[in-house]
Amino acid sequence: MEKTVKTAKQLVEETGNGVVSVAPDALVIAVLQTMADNNVSAVLVMDEQKLLGIVTARDYVLKVELLGRNARDTRAHEIMTRDLLCVSADDSSERCMSIMHNKQVRHLPVIEQGSVIGTLSMRDVLEEVVAEDEHLIKDLERERIESSGETGGSY
Repeated sequence: MEKTVKTAKQLVEETGNGVVSVAPDALVIAVLQTMADNNVSAVLVMDEQKLLGIVTARDYVLKVELLGRNARDTRAHEIMTRDLLCVSADDSSERCMSIMHNKQVRHLPVIEQGSVIGTLSMRDVLEEVVAEDEHLIKDLERERIESSGETGGSY
């Protein structure tokens, strides 16, 4: 029995998590509005098609609020995380989960042929990995019942 595993591209397509981005010179207040409008907790910082970084709600709290800065006077490039981990469109949900867990990141940009096609959140990936495991367990249980001749009930 083989486990069915989706790719990062399939997850992006299913979740509808396309590219949500802002320009590097965008004010943080606009970044926050973009997050709110798209119901996300992270946005990519891009110059045209070039990925420069990511701003998360955590970045805002740690780099603006806690430092006494103002969201109306601070630019995205000033608080973005620059060293990004990205995954390929062909990477499996399990590989995405492993990267997120081992590197302690909550968002992964997905790259296909040099272009960003979306972002996966820890929630997206975790829900998929759990669903894949549940499906495998049900298949194994069904296979065990069929091979043992059990009918599933007692008479």
